[in-house]
Amino acid sequence: METKSTHAGNAPYGSIQINSEKCTFCLACINLCPTGALTENQQPPQILFQANNCAQCGLCVTGCPENVIRLLPRFGKEPHPQPQILHQAEPFICIECGAEFGIKSTIKKIISMLESKNAAFDHSANTRLICMCDPCKLKARHPLL
Repeated sequence: METKSTHAGNAPYGSIQINSEKCTFCLACINLCPTGALTENQQPPQILFQANNCAQCGLCVTGCPENVIRLLPRFGKEPHPQPQILHQAEPFICIECGAEFGIKSTIKKIISMLESKNAAFDHSANTRLICMCDPCKLKARHPLL
């Protein structure tokens, strides 16, 4: 029985491609990367790639729950000292203080799902809490703090 390798044609060098339209920023790829080739920047939300660290092992590909990562094998000895931005998302803006937090598309998706399936989130104070950063959420729930 033959098994398929996720290693990109045994290429020791290469790049990674992320389908930005389908990536949800779950960060599984970053958590699985054994070489530190994939890292995150929190503000703005970005997935960064350091080509010099990538071993083209394919763990990011197999571990991605959305199946949005591809390895792009290539031979290259040119150094890549700066990380490349593979994916960037728009942060959500807190409705109370204006601070950036989370991912806008993810927050909107959560609200949409909850409002359509749970009466407790139907345009209520609970929905407003989802739209707040942690410090504002704490103040809203415990005003005496």
